[in-house]
Order: sequence, then C-alpha cells, then structure tokens
Amino acid sequence: MKTSMFFAVLAAALLALPMAATAVVVEDTMDGPLNSMWTLDQSPTAYASGGGFVIGGGDGIARFNSSGNATYAHLQTSIVVPAGGARVDSIARQDNYPIASFGMGVAIYFDHDNFIAIKQGAAGDQQGWLRYGFVNGVNVYQTLEAGPLLRSYFLVSGVELTATQINFYGSSINPLADHYGKTGATALATEHLLGTMARPASFVGNALVIVGLGYESDASYALNPDFDNDIGSDAWAFAGIDYVRIETIPEPATICLLLGGAFGLLRRKA
Repeated sequence: MKTSMFFAVLAAALLALPMAATAVVVEDTMDGPLNSMWTLDQSPTAYASGGGFVIGGGDGIARFNSSGNATYAHLQTSIVVPAGGARVDSIARQDNYPIASFGMGVAIYFDHDNFIAIKQGAAGDQQGWLRYGFVNGVNVYQTLEAGPLLRSYFLVSGVELTATQINFYGSSINPLADHYGKTGATALATEHLLGTMARPASFVGNALVIVGLGYESDASYALNPDFDNDIGSDAWAFAGIDYVRIETIPEPATICLLLGGAFGLLRRKA
C-alpha cells in the first residue's frame, strides 16, 4: 500500500472518530403531566393531609404537598451509567426543615451500599449542601458546604460521574427565586464545583436517578433502600422540583485503536 494511500485511510479514520458527546436522557421542566419515565415514590404516611403530589398547574413545579416534608417523597427513574459517565442536575426548593441528609437533592443510586448524592440542608446549623458517597456500604465522602440560602429558595444541585472521578455541584440562582413559578435557572445560575472524589470502578451499569426527599445511611442501619425513609417530623413546609436534567456520557473510541487498525491495514496491503 502506498504511503499516500495509508495517510488517506488514517485521515478518514480520524475524521470518523466519535467525540465524547453528551446524550440527554431527559430534560423535564415539570410543566405536567408527569413524564412517563418517572416513578413517584412516596411514603405511605406522607399524604394523610395536604392534597398529595401535584405537578404543573401553570407554575411548572412538582410539589410534594405532604403533612410535613419529613416524609420521603421523590421521583426516580432507571438509567444505564456508561463507562464515560453520567450527570444529574435539579432545581428544587424546600422550606424550613429538614436535616441535610434527608433534604431535597439528587442521587445516582446503584444499590443500598453504592451511591452518590448531594442534598440541600435547611435545619438549624445544617443549612448547606451535604455531599456524600457510599462505596461497599462505607461512607467514603461526606462534608457540608455552608450556605444560608438553602432555606426557602430554588437552588441547583448536581452530581456527575466522569470516566475517573465524581463531581458535586451546587449554586444559588441570581436573582434569588423564592416564588413557586418557573425560575429560568439554567440561564441564571453560575455553577460551583463543591467537591470531588475518585469514581469507583464498580460505579457503572444499571442505576436509579432519585430526585427529591428521603435518605439512607451506612449498611449498619436497617433502612429501606432507594431513599424510602422518613425522619419523623410533622412540621409542614413546602418542597418542590422545578427542573431535572439527566445526561449520559458515552465513552468514545480511542485514537490508538484506529491507529492500530490503520497500521494493520498497511501491513496487509504492503
């Protein structure tokens, strides 16, 4: 095979190289009705009063109208996390309570012992983003990012798996949005990286995305899976979701593989 022909083949191969494009699984503005990919997972005692779950209604908010926002209530859906990674972002608001480990947030959940989450805390001195990651039942990463705005405002929370690490994001919205209507936060929020941890090799494959209220702790506690746990307070307060975006990051082919194939072709044609 002539050298010029080899380089023509190589150039064509490189042009065909797929880039690491992000694939949007869902982008939901909560205008209603509930997207069929979501499952509403709620505590059996959550809606004894207060009208239950409401979505849309002209304000673009998914509301958890329970007798208190200390009973678990969240939206969840199944995804497949590729080696390239995945990302989940939400815009949510909660008033007053609860503690950070229970509050409004997002999680990528592989099983009871393996998940990552970021939560909006709003109780007393726990007004901040709680970032935590469980690997084989051990909480390997937990810290609180102080932030007094986590009470009574819509805020952005996100978790991201890259090929090698996990990133935790959070931001307020400028101007602050405290009403129950659309916030337009995707254009008004400035993303802040709140922390990172190494991505475990096992964090790939089938997972749940969980958005809303609920919590789990380490494996020594006899808790229900999928964040299906209350914290036992009757203090009523608003909790709602304005927006959710889920993305996956396919792993691109490598230039090395293409080069190997091209050189192999050159040897066969020489």
